[in-house]
Formats: sequence, structure tokens, C-alpha cells
Amino acid sequence: MNEEFEKVAVDAGLTMAEAGALRRLSAPISMREVADTMGCDASYVTLLTDGLEAQGLVDRVPDVRDRRIKQLVLTAKGRRVRRALTGKVLATSPALVPLDEAERAQFLELLRRLEAPDGHCT
Repeated sequence: MNEEFEKVAVDAGLTMAEAGALRRLSAPISMREVADTMGCDASYVTLLTDGLEAQGLVDRVPDVRDRRIKQLVLTAKGRRVRRALTGKVLATSPALVPLDEAERAQFLELLRRLEAPDGHCT
């Protein structure tokens, strides 16, 4: 599925790293947490964020508990792009060939529920 995700990311005009960062933003998350989950340096996340912000996909907002910390939050456009990436990967991935259309829809619904911060689809 990683190969398919990369193809879908490129088709959407994103680098694999930018798409990977979007995948991690189901809820506001600090730039440090993004770096930790991606296994990269925080300065690289700053570069990724600059690109995502320039495309209108994320906003940096101060953390309510510590204004020195910047949280990344998906914009409405970012949520649409994130959903589209997931949907395209699921629709075209050879790994999901054994699933029929109804099972793919159910699989996607379950993934969206897991990704949503409140447990509901967004």
C-alpha cells in the first residue's frame, strides 16, 4: 500500500513526506509530535509545514497550554485532501483486491473512525 500511497500523493501534487505528515493530522498535534512519529528532525517538519501551509492544507496555531508550542491543524482543504488520499489508495490498492466494494467501504469507514479525534467520521 505504501507504493500506491506514494503514487496517489504525487498525483495530488504532494511529496511522500507531505502526504505522510497529512496522514498524522487526524487531530491537532504539535510539530514535535509529528517529528517523533515520522522519525525525523523537527527542523524538517518545519520545512514540511511551510510547504503544507503554502498549499493551504494546514495552519500553525499556538498550543492552549504553552503558547511557545505550535500545533498543526488541518484546514478544510487539508481535510478534503487527506480524505481523498485515503479514498484513492483504498480504491486502487492491489492489497485490497480480495475485498468487494461493500467490504472496502466498510474498511474505509473503520479507518476514518479510527483517525477521527472524537471517534466519529469527519
